[in-house]
Parts: sequence; structure tokens; C-alpha cells
Amino acid sequence: MIKKILVGAAAVAMLGSSLVLTTAASAPPSQIYYSYEFYSDATYTGMVGYYTQQCINGTIYTPLVTGQTSPYVITEAIGRCPGLGDW
Repeated sequence: MIKKILVGAAAVAMLGSSLVLTTAASAPPSQIYYSYEFYSDATYTGMVGYYTQQCINGTIYTPLVTGQTSPYVITEAIGRCPGLGDW
């Protein structure tokens, strides 16, 4: 009798954990999207280019850079996609 109870409890525990995993896997991912500003040198005084990612229908789109890129970049988180929108 105790063996049947333990087997039943184990089955319920496994079923419960698989339901949690299925629910978590089916939830849409929430990703952060950013604004980028590119500067000419390490003083970060002359901006040479920029772009801002966009969240459209739960997908992050990265447009072409306006201007030019450089290794001197300031990145700022501006929202969560899908989710909170612009911060």
C-alpha cells in the first residue's frame, strides 16, 4: 500500500514539473532593446552615428545606422519586448 502511494506521489510530482516546464517554454521571451550612439573618439563629444532598435508585435528590429559606426559607442536600454515598452 505504501509503495502504491509513493509511486502515485512520484507520478504527480513528475506531471506537475512537466506542466511548469511546458508553460514556461510556451511563454514568449522578453528581450531588452536598445538605443546606440556612436562617437568619433574616446572623449564622446562628437557623435558620428546612431540607431534605435524597435519592438514591433513582439519582435525586435534593428534599423540601419544613420551616419557611421565606431568603437566608441554608448548603449542605453530603452524597453522590453514584449513587455513594458519604452522606459
